[in-house]
Amino acid sequence: MHQRIQLNADLGEGCGNDQAILPFIDAANIACGGHAGDAESIKNTIIAAKSCGVKIGAHPSFPDKAGFGRAAMQLNAQQLKDTIHQQLHLISDIANSLNYPLNHIKPHGALYNQAASDHALANQLAEIFADFNSELTVIGLAGGELITSAQKHGLNVMAEGFIDRRYLLNGQLAPRDREGAVIHTIDQACQQAINIIRSKPVTTLDGGEVHLQLDTLCLHGDGDQAALLASSIANLLK
Repeated sequence: MHQRIQLNADLGEGCGNDQAILPFIDAANIACGGHAGDAESIKNTIIAAKSCGVKIGAHPSFPDKAGFGRAAMQLNAQQLKDTIHQQLHLISDIANSLNYPLNHIKPHGALYNQAASDHALANQLAEIFADFNSELTVIGLAGGELITSAQKHGLNVMAEGFIDRRYLLNGQLAPRDREGAVIHTIDQACQQAINIIRSKPVTTLDGGEVHLQLDTLCLHGDGDQAALLASSIANLLK
């Protein structure tokens, strides 16, 4: 584990909170055209992150803007490779043109969740990421298949936990359509963050407990209280 748990956020998704969140985070995962974002939004988000000294990463997803990347999809190997490469090249080219290269890759939404539990998909993604740029760190769910596959492909990894999502007993994130899966209050999110930081068990949505060992905490930039949550968690981490 890293000496200090870092804080990352999903940005560039058109939610209007980016500028308020950036001063409090270590890394920004920038939507790159799959579920949200285009060349202009990518450029603007990178410029804003650079001004705050925040590391940037690609946040690729299934090609699903209508569903914000949250619908499960089954793509064949070539389709998956094509859509991920398209997104990675788009953001990488823009980042390099701004002299602020990518630091990491973190899948989004359904792609992230499927890769956390599906060994075959995790292995496909690890191969795609390694082929694209083996120097980039891969961020994935702590204890998930993507972390294991990325390590087997020689990639650096950061195990991730969530402060605004509930877990299941198996360590996976509770599906968003389940009642209580999303934490909406600052106090509850901060309490979950405190438990994670102090290596205490986290209460799961199905009534159990999980212990999480991780390197980075994520907050979602599309919540109504995202900026307040970012400042609150940043203070806790300090």
